[in-house]
Order: sequence, then C-alpha cells, then structure tokens
Amino acid sequence: MRIISANKIPVDYRGLSTIDFRTSNLQSYETQNLIPLAIGYYGMKAGDSNGDEAIDLNDINLIWKIENGEITNYFNMKSDLNFDGTVNAIDLYDFLLKNLNSQSNY
Repeated sequence: MRIISANKIPVDYRGLSTIDFRTSNLQSYETQNLIPLAIGYYGMKAGDSNGDEAIDLNDINLIWKIENGEITNYFNMKSDLNFDGTVNAIDLYDFLLKNLNSQSNY
C-alpha cells in the first residue's frame, strides 16, 4: 500500500516537509489506503507483507506462515505488522485479516 498526498507539500529552507495523514483521510490522494484509527485519526492499512499492493492470501501463505513465531529485528521480517519484535497471531488477526482483500489502485 502507498499513501500519496492529495496536494503539493511545501518544503522549508532545510528541504524538510511535514504532513500528518492521521488528521484526515482527505489528505491522501486515494482515501481507500487509509483506515480510521480513532475519531479524527487515520493510518495506513497494515498487512501487505509481500509489497505487491494487495492484502491477500499471498501475504498469509507466502510470508506470515513462514515467519510466524520468529523474533524480528524489524529489518528481516515482513509480517511483524505491529512492530513488537515477534511475528505471531496478533499480526495475523489484528492487522492482516482485518484488511484482507484490500488493494491499492497504483
């Protein structure tokens, strides 16, 4: 999944910019890639473990099932979707399955 801003983002004299996608799903070019986290807060959908811009059974069968039970260092495991250092059922049920069959239009 990708999130692209709906509008141009101004860059300051240091070459830095700031956008907070959490505050409105309308800040994203395609709002289907954002999900409500709490009232007034949005985030990117989790679960696209293989990076093919679709959250589907391939993410479960080809990535999560292989990595399940592994301890991660955040760089070598694609299925640690909540970044707690372990690939487990929480990543599957709380993140991947909740967004199953989601797809980006890019």
